[in-house]
Amino acid sequence: MVSRMQVRAVADAPSDRDLVLGRIRTALEGREAKPEGLPLPPVMRADGLDALGAAVFAERMAMTGATVLDVASAEALPSAIRGVLDDLDAKVVAISDLPAASELLDGYGGEVMGPDAVRADLFRCDAGISGVHAAIAETGTLVLSTATERNRLTSPIPEVHLAVVRRDQVVPSLDHALESFGPGEGQSPPPRCITFITGPSRTADIELELVVGVHGPK
Repeated sequence: MVSRMQVRAVADAPSDRDLVLGRIRTALEGREAKPEGLPLPPVMRADGLDALGAAVFAERMAMTGATVLDVASAEALPSAIRGVLDDLDAKVVAISDLPAASELLDGYGGEVMGPDAVRADLFRCDAGISGVHAAIAETGTLVLSTATERNRLTSPIPEVHLAVVRRDQVVPSLDHALESFGPGEGQSPPPRCITFITGPSRTADIELELVVGVHGPK
């Protein structure tokens, strides 16, 4: 039988959390917190990394399993995209709100779904077309930002994703891409969502059999 005094003593015992926080308060007593003014660690970049450009990006992206088309000019882009869609026999195409996106589909006779399309309808699309915020040469990675384009459904749902990349959007490395977000001149505001795409998705089961394109475009 447990007396009332013993029950009260157990109930009043401090928890482990209270003990830890109490020790922290004791250790910090009298110290003034100074969160501002602390220097950021320097960004370490490998030698020669800054020189990576569009040619390396195309090479690395091809290594991930993507197909890279080098288009000579913006005027030739609609013809190149139409050729891809013809090869795919694409009947339904989704587009983001990329500026002049509709012009990219000049001569395409299939159904086009805009950025306001219902999610369920996008699963009928044979391909999705979007722009990018940046492209990372070091890893062959596409960087998509919701700050400048509505692309969150256009890029991951259709089985084929066509990304339009300008040469001036290619940056050498990940930290170069992240530096493009911020309040500075020529920078995009920090987005609510940044998507990094490095080729089709890959997964392996318990027997280590690799399957490509299980999630998202193939």
